[in-house]
Amino acid sequence: MNLETLAIFLLVLALAWRSFRWLTAPMPPSLNPWGPDVQQSLDDPDLPELCHRCLTPHGTTEWFCPTCNASVGPYNNYMPYLYIFSQGEILRSGVADRVRPSLLTVGGYLLYSLTSYSLLAPIYWFFLLRNPGRPETVPHADADRAP
Repeated sequence: MNLETLAIFLLVLALAWRSFRWLTAPMPPSLNPWGPDVQQSLDDPDLPELCHRCLTPHGTTEWFCPTCNASVGPYNNYMPYLYIFSQGEILRSGVADRVRPSLLTVGGYLLYSLTSYSLLAPIYWFFLLRNPGRPETVPHADADRAP
């Protein structure tokens, strides 16, 4: 029995030592898939900011995207009036957009709506939980054209 205990102890000690060596080993340098010209263009301060929803360039002083009206800007989540629009955009994306239904996303939407709008949260939950069963809609790009 003592020999078996000693063998298990040495095996656990060897595994612990190997794990320690693996965790403290220096990481190999990561390869940069982009060339130096791409990195230089990304670091350019004159590069316009893009909307996170439609990728349209917008100015640094604009608070809303001129194309899709999404709330953009460097400080819109810190300004009390504009923060409401950011919250609305998050909650609207859970109901109106196709979101992959996972426990983390749906749970996050449920918890966020409960903390933000506790009285009206059940109404939001109804539309949120109805969303995954909704058929996928394709936006009509030629809706402005006359037949």
